[in-house]
Amino acid sequence: MKRILFRFIVTLLLPISFLKSEPRVTASVDQHLITMKSRFTFSIEFEDFSSFPGFSYDFKPDFMLISGPSRSTQFSIVNGRSSSKKVLSYTLAPLREGELTIPSFSFSYRGKTYTTDAVKVSVQGQIVNPAARQSRPEQAFIEVIPAKTNIVSGEAVSVIFKLYYQVQVVNYSFDPISAIEGALIENIQQSRNPAVSEENIQGQIYNAAVLRRIIITPTQSGKLIIPPQRVRLEVKSQRGGSFFDDPFFGGAFTQSKDIITPAYTFDVKPLPPGRPETFTGAVGEYSLSAGLDTNSVQANQAITYSITVSGNGNLKIFTFPKITFPKTFQVFEPKVKENIRVQDNGISGSKTWEFVLIPDESGQFELPPATFSYYSPRQNRYLSIEKSVPTLFVSPNERLIVENQGSLTPQQVQFLREDIRHIFSQESGIRPAKISLSKDRSLKIAIASLSMLLILFITSNLLWYRRVNDPAYQRRLSAFSKAKEALRQTDGTELLGISAALNRYLADIFNLLEGEVHMATIERKFPRAKQAKLVLGELQDLMRLLEALKYAPAQDLPKDIKEQVSLMIQKLEDIRE
Repeated sequence: MKRILFRFIVTLLLPISFLKSEPRVTASVDQHLITMKSRFTFSIEFEDFSSFPGFSYDFKPDFMLISGPSRSTQFSIVNGRSSSKKVLSYTLAPLREGELTIPSFSFSYRGKTYTTDAVKVSVQGQIVNPAARQSRPEQAFIEVIPAKTNIVSGEAVSVIFKLYYQVQVVNYSFDPISAIEGALIENIQQSRNPAVSEENIQGQIYNAAVLRRIIITPTQSGKLIIPPQRVRLEVKSQRGGSFFDDPFFGGAFTQSKDIITPAYTFDVKPLPPGRPETFTGAVGEYSLSAGLDTNSVQANQAITYSITVSGNGNLKIFTFPKITFPKTFQVFEPKVKENIRVQDNGISGSKTWEFVLIPDESGQFELPPATFSYYSPRQNRYLSIEKSVPTLFVSPNERLIVENQGSLTPQQVQFLREDIRHIFSQESGIRPAKISLSKDRSLKIAIASLSMLLILFITSNLLWYRRVNDPAYQRRLSAFSKAKEALRQTDGTELLGISAALNRYLADIFNLLEGEVHMATIERKFPRAKQAKLVLGELQDLMRLLEALKYAPAQDLPKDIKEQVSLMIQKLEDIRE
């Protein structure tokens, strides 16, 4: 009897237990007051949705996506009413200070539109509150330290990422910074065994080591943001040993710890007005030298006019101002030689332009001086340098004079004609054939055909010669094979190698520096065809995915990420053809 009664009650309550609430969506963060060093979690909760809605969310320009989205699902029955909750969680880092807002977003689900509320976050300065640090010391953190904070557009500046720690670090991984929008990046090769020193931070002793150095050169004025970077540390659970002990010795347990570097913002000032006419973008401290390989030459013989700019600054960016040579000289495009070193304290070295000149006439020539202008951040003004070259003496070319004099004079021709008349006293019966070009159609066609073939032959050879000697063409020609080979040698879990293969391919086909590979530049150079626009959209999605996965654990990488990149490279190659 009791069993029958229990079944009856369950039967009555069963329909009630599956009553569902109306679906709704909410957005929230785990903390509203953060610092530039902080990471926080942004969550979107979908209550009583049978599945996760499909949508994409862009957190830029105020936040950087560190990882996510991660998914979780909960199911509960309260007072006879069932409910489910699905949660998407994103780990974010701020890109600037101030009162920031994660905007609301809308999406459609089963014919109905849902909208979240905007979420506000207050971001404090880049330096953590000293009192907060003393009350709750961090065992490991990273500071972004530029060599100079006040910079102008085009000024190269060194930036270091310094680790402060009170735990035993046995290893670390810090991926090279591939690109920053609005700037060129040079990653400086670092030793895997960095020098370690002790520093007093707010009354506490920390070990300190520089993990990465970069040289950043802004290409425009305004806000320039070095986004947060993820650094993974392998930390021993026990203290003791040196900075980079081998984790296989000593038997201590190691665990991974991810540290996010704070974003750093430069306020890049524009170059001041009053630029000299010979200013071509050089910013730094430079010297100038100029000279000829010889100051005495015969007409129609080549000489070399060499100009060298040496110093420290943005040597890779600028070119030399145009020089106006005398009209009686043949002037060829200069050959540029670079001897540039990227070091801890910046970019230094020299660039040389070699102009090949051929004087057509003899005489004494004063060639124009080499004039170079640059902006000096140290003196906060434009400077111009001028270097003269020796007077060029061009003597007549004796060999050409003799060759020109080898022809017969009119008197010699007259004597020759009289001799010939004595030899041929009778007119010959041979008569020239009367050929009329205007009437002989076949001859006209033959001459026109030969002329066209000759023009085509010369044009094709000139195009071939230009392409063979064009570095940009050579880069585009070998881009596909290089990318395929790089992917072939990369394991499917090596995200850095996979991403680098795509970046190098894009740099090669669009003739960019690797530091210039970002969507704004690619969109300007991308074909305008409809099919190309579809591929561009897919490329944007893939690059966003790679950026997001950069901070994800290796086990979270999609198994087909290597195939996705390979397929995208093939699609881009098909569009190029």
